[in-house]
Amino acid sequence: MKKLICLFLLVAGGTAVHGQNSQIDSLMGALKTSGEDTSRVITLNSLSWEFLGMSRFDTAFYYAEEAMSLSKKLRYQKGQIRAFNNFGGINWNHGEYDKALENYFRGREIATAIDDRNAMAIANNNIGLVYWNQGKYSEALHAFFESLKISRQKDDKKAMILAYNNIGIIYYQQGNYKEALRNYYISISLSRSSGDKKALLLATNNVGLIYLEQAKYDQALATYQSALRISREMDDKKTMAMAYCNIALVQYRQGLYDESNSNHLQSLKIMDEIGTVYGKAINYNSIGRILVNRGKYREAKKWLEKAFVISQETGDNDGIRNSCQSLAILDSAMGDWKGAYENYMLYIAARDSLTNQEQSRKALQAQMDYDYGIREAAAKAAHEKKEVLANAEIGRQKVIRNAIAGGTGLLVCSSLVSFLFYKRKRDVAFQKKEAEAKQQEAELKQQVSEVEMKALRSQMNPHFIFNSLNSIYRYMENHDIEKAGSYLIRFSKLIRLILENSMHPEVTLQEDIDALELYMEMESMRLNNKFDFSFEIDKGLDAGGILVPPLLLQPFVENAIWHGLLPKPEQGHITIRVNREGDKMIRCEVEDNGVGREKSQSAQKMNGKKKSLGMAITRERIELINRKKGTQAYFNMVDLKSSNNEALGSRVEVLLPLIAD
Repeated sequence: MKKLICLFLLVAGGTAVHGQNSQIDSLMGALKTSGEDTSRVITLNSLSWEFLGMSRFDTAFYYAEEAMSLSKKLRYQKGQIRAFNNFGGINWNHGEYDKALENYFRGREIATAIDDRNAMAIANNNIGLVYWNQGKYSEALHAFFESLKISRQKDDKKAMILAYNNIGIIYYQQGNYKEALRNYYISISLSRSSGDKKALLLATNNVGLIYLEQAKYDQALATYQSALRISREMDDKKTMAMAYCNIALVQYRQGLYDESNSNHLQSLKIMDEIGTVYGKAINYNSIGRILVNRGKYREAKKWLEKAFVISQETGDNDGIRNSCQSLAILDSAMGDWKGAYENYMLYIAARDSLTNQEQSRKALQAQMDYDYGIREAAAKAAHEKKEVLANAEIGRQKVIRNAIAGGTGLLVCSSLVSFLFYKRKRDVAFQKKEAEAKQQEAELKQQVSEVEMKALRSQMNPHFIFNSLNSIYRYMENHDIEKAGSYLIRFSKLIRLILENSMHPEVTLQEDIDALELYMEMESMRLNNKFDFSFEIDKGLDAGGILVPPLLLQPFVENAIWHGLLPKPEQGHITIRVNREGDKMIRCEVEDNGVGREKSQSAQKMNGKKKSLGMAITRERIELINRKKGTQAYFNMVDLKSSNNEALGSRVEVLLPLIAD
């Protein structure tokens, strides 16, 4: 139930406390007396930020637009950066995450061009927040670490507070409470020393979330009630709404449904007043569950469907998952087994598609530790390099002074200086080369991780999952229980194989063949046996003792089915071949007797279909194999034609390194 909790991420971009009337009055006064200069831009952006904090988004947008217009006129790039930041904040509050990213990226681009480190740190932090809302935790973590790296270089405590708090949230999401608390407490310590009351409030709230997860309800409740008092004192309605929501969630777990329902409604009332959607799905879902527990099923369904709709509109993957789970529980309680099954399968699909969060926890945890370690190592290497250079210079100066003073030892001292300088220079060069090698290795590992995650996402294609679930539903609707059961068994086995294989860079050839066979069986069943298939494996190859990248051939098989065989009126066939190619390589082939690439591409162009992402990801995977192993792996597409130049289908040839288990 982790995402049925209102997390307090810190947004960067302006003053620490929003919306104080005295601050706005002061800015309004400054605006009246300002001319058409940069000081007016600063005032406009500050007003936009203050109204954004008060959730008066139309007013915030007006002042941001004025600031942007004047900044462009004056060619004042810092003003443009801050205006983009304000636009992004408005989009974020409205749940318009793609637009928010676009504005934050544009601001960061200008900040990078003029080397404004503070603005770069702020932009990275806010980009991380958007990724977090989209469930893209690896990308969010990377952005937060970039923000922390820059803010530590500048000793910018305010930016460091943001980064540490938000990094803590990623660790919290992964269930690593120890690291989450460590980062929260660093944020709290910095907040106290800098007098940032709002940041202190939000980080403390996040500590409360861990109490809640650990079932320490009294401590969690005390934390949130304290937060509510502080947010009232600050007149910060957004944190006030979140505090009511979290208090309600604690009371729900304690079984205090009346109190919980009342606080959820109070939270929603404030959210409606300030016009924000963030946190609404959590309130809707929890109210729906309370009504289910009370047996008010029709009323519950309305709330849960609202939670599902708003989660879809804002791209909140966790919200979709939680609302589908709650709807499945509701349908089960109502005796609607068909609806319960459909919602449960949608819940499973949504849960499993969140690979960064759920199925790749260990991989992501390792990546988080690795990312942080690399940054620490890089900083340490840079520090050591400076020390070596400084020591070399001190030694050189000392030897020169001694040589001048000694007179008779000039030749000896000069030789010593040369030797020491050469040695130091050699050591520095070696260390620099070693650091560069480590950095290249780090970048390669990170790139491998990202491409592997893309590959997993392509294999867990939402269209394939939807089509599979739809097929199961169709079999059940036609009362063909035997086929529904057979298909469901294959579907669950394939999903499990994909997820298990994704945890390893290589799997045995036999394991990969098994997964491919399952995939083709399911597609053939779903398409009414439109095609059949066969495997031709070199008898000299030990399929159980050779390692290959998992499901590397799957995008080619998918392409053959959809673009080669489906447009063909006759029965289709796919042949998978694997043969040894010399001593160090194996050749894999996917051959079909479809309509051919020319006709397929023409049809796709007419229908306006995009190129396959799976093919592009496979190309990236093969390029990374070559970089890691120093091989010449590749894939090639061949058009099969008759003597009359008629299309007979296509063949994909993939050359891979022969790796023994």
